Amino acid sequence: MKTYNGNVTITSEKQWVEFLAEYEAVTGGIYMRGCTGLTSVRFPNEVTGYISMDDKCSEYLLSLQQPKIVYQVNSVAFGKQLFDSVRKGQLSAAEVFAIENTEQRRVAYERLNKIQMKDLPNYKVLSSVKDDGHGYPMRVVSFTMPGYDQPFKFFNCFCPSEGREYFLETKQVTCKTAKAKSFGLDKVKFEMEW
Repeated sequence: MKTYNGNVTITSEKQWVEFLAEYEAVTGGIYMRGCTGLTSVRFPNEVTGYISMDDKCSEYLLSLQQPKIVYQVNSVAFGKQLFDSVRKGQLSAAEVFAIENTEQRRVAYERLNKIQMKDLPNYKVLSSVKDDGHGYPMRVVSFTMPGYDQPFKFFNCFCPSEGREYFLETKQVTCKTAKAKSFGLDKVKFEMEW
């Protein structure tokens, strides 16, 4: 049998079976994306990189206990416990905002039922804009968390090129100043964005 050199992306059971028929080892990583049909699996004898699984993989795959598995939602890596909570929508708004990693928090927020935001202690919308010039709303929200003296403020906005929603921590109280500060600027007039 041969060794596959490089990274390989597998998206179906058929691809997986064909790949394993030809290769016994992988010097690189295996990326399993949306493999919903896999209900049994045999891994190559040797994998030098890691095995990455996204949240679209079958429950069988996601339940496997392998030391080299990395779990991802929207290409962001999570530990298994947090991965399961995020993909199943089991986190409260307070738990989402307690996530320290910004990208993990962003993905968890995308999955959050936004109605839960109103359950945060002392939740307030400090500033809002219906259309940022690209058809997206912006807002600055504030809430308190037990054990902290000051309220948290977040700038909620969307990337005009990708449409991804972000929740960025800020000290600002208006959308305009929060947007400028998110780029490290004090005063700026956005004329064109892409």
